[in-house]
Amino acid sequence: NFSIFNLAAGSYGYYWWAFGNGTDNNYNVSSVRSYAVTKAMQSITPLLNGANSNLVVTYPQQINASFSGNNQTAVSISINTSVVNIGENYTVGAGIWLVNYSMPSNQNYSSFTTYLNLSVSKGNSEVNLALNGTEENITITQGDSILLNGTLIVGDLSGRVLLYNNGDLISNATIEVSNLTTFDSAGEFNITVRYEGSQNYSSSSKTYWINVT
Repeated sequence: NFSIFNLAAGSYGYYWWAFGNGTDNNYNVSSVRSYAVTKAMQSITPLLNGANSNLVVTYPQQINASFSGNNQTAVSISINTSVVNIGENYTVGAGIWLVNYSMPSNQNYSSFTTYLNLSVSKGNSEVNLALNGTEENITITQGDSILLNGTLIVGDLSGRVLLYNNGDLISNATIEVSNLTTFDSAGEFNITVRYEGSQNYSSSSKTYWINVT
């Protein structure tokens, strides 16, 4: 018997020959035969935020993609088509993402690919409204002029902030809106600031009332 160890994957041919035990030096030779060493499988366990499962987070919660197990070739992780650093924290925009974990093949090991799903929900935006510096309903006297001010507290800074007086748009800007308004008529006035929302943040609004006497 003859044993060979640690052969690389591939196809091999072999034959055997042997001398007899007489004095004529006769020997036998076999025909060439072949055998194949197949590539070994490699496998890892994909992880999102440390767990082997699909992940749901709310923007701007960070995520990290990593793996456990023994790899024989280099592991590459990508979110959709963007390659990320293994174990590094990232903020990913709202949406549905496919996280790909892959290892290429080499001479002795086959390639390996697996996936996890990442779902990022829109974050909650927040706005602030002040009527003449007061963050509540107020009462003023007919003919008074006061500053109406709305501010984006949480949200994408490029999103639009809108300021309304009884449903009429009186200011439209990013981050902060304001309007110096004179109330010539008595009555109740609905003042609303609204953030329109964005890819990553939902819309939000806040309303106070002005009682003009």
